[in-house]
Amino acid sequence: MDRHRFRGLFRLAEGTGNNMNGRTRKSADERKAEIIDAALELAGEVGPGRITTQALAQAVGISQPGVFRHFPKKEDIWEAVALRIGELLRENWAAVHNEDRPPADRLQTFVTGHLTFLQTTPAIPAILFSRELHAENEALRSFFVELMKRAHRFLSEMIASEIDAGNFDAGLDPDDAEWEARVHALQSEAITPEERALPRFSRRALKRLPTWDLWHKNELEQLDQMKALGMFGAPQVLPEGGILMRFHWQYRIKVNGKRRSRLCCDGSPRAAPEVHSSTSTYASCLEHPIFRLFVALCAADSLTIYGGDAKDAFAHSPGPSKPTFMKLDDAFIDWYKARTGVELDRHLVLPVLRALQGHPEAARLWEAHISGILAELGFKNTTHEKNIYTGTFFGEKVLLVRQVDDFALGCKSEAT
Repeated sequence: MDRHRFRGLFRLAEGTGNNMNGRTRKSADERKAEIIDAALELAGEVGPGRITTQALAQAVGISQPGVFRHFPKKEDIWEAVALRIGELLRENWAAVHNEDRPPADRLQTFVTGHLTFLQTTPAIPAILFSRELHAENEALRSFFVELMKRAHRFLSEMIASEIDAGNFDAGLDPDDAEWEARVHALQSEAITPEERALPRFSRRALKRLPTWDLWHKNELEQLDQMKALGMFGAPQVLPEGGILMRFHWQYRIKVNGKRRSRLCCDGSPRAAPEVHSSTSTYASCLEHPIFRLFVALCAADSLTIYGGDAKDAFAHSPGPSKPTFMKLDDAFIDWYKARTGVELDRHLVLPVLRALQGHPEAARLWEAHISGILAELGFKNTTHEKNIYTGTFFGEKVLLVRQVDDFALGCKSEAT
């Protein structure tokens, strides 16, 4: 289902009444449908957390007060969106459930149809896993948790049917633990009420919580890792002509409950205008049809596909083309003191020696680095698609496809 068709599901027929200006007057239900439509489209484009009622009003073509006439609170809009998402998903499940075909065929239709549906309507996964929306609306979070549980039960029943029929391995667990972990991510008890109540995770806000020791421990581990990778040089005075940038920390809770503190830099045009004006960057991005082509090529040659990614990929690439330095922040100063016992002067800076995530040049530096490695290994780009490679190892043909630092290999056996 393409996005235009998805958008059309929410459009109702034009109203028949006219106002004094000669324009069509739409009923309340029609306006509500348009607002829901706009919320879904904008959520897929900019993310649900960044949508404002003013943006919704402009998308629909009404005033901002007009939005509130139909939905008194912003939470009401998202609850209406949730109900519509539930209707669409249940329609898909019902269509598969009612098919008069073997369970294995229905299972394949369910999985491929569900994934295609989510891919072509990016608003749905964005809303399902929006921490901001769920933190502000417990009812919304509970609704999506129940929706995911229903999907899990539906899938488990089809798998169980195949096990009973002898078509699947009897040792296969219909209630796969990984699926369970993802289903219950929204209601994980590892997320404390205080954390869930935060509009966003920032160091200043997290330091006031009982779980700060866990966040701080991961900060220290992240900086230990940066040191091991040789990311930064020794603290020094900023030299003349040096480009100064700021750290940016990203805090999130993983599905298993682990607090993750991730370090990158603020490479936005606002924060680093001189870098954007004097350098260029790019990264090879894989379009979905190309990946399907890769799968088809592997299938044609009876190759098995294996997946993987390059750990800390950017950090293994060379540093920026121009001397770049990081302004010391509280996290780095705390780490340095914990590891050396020395309190750093805040006027010092850190030389950047490797490609740091967030730096405008990082993607290009990694692109050049990994392209050189693949060439040394004997991989060559295919003629018409740069992200698909061919190579020969141990006398066997190997296909490789790459999306930045994620890889898939097609070969005869894992040993290859």
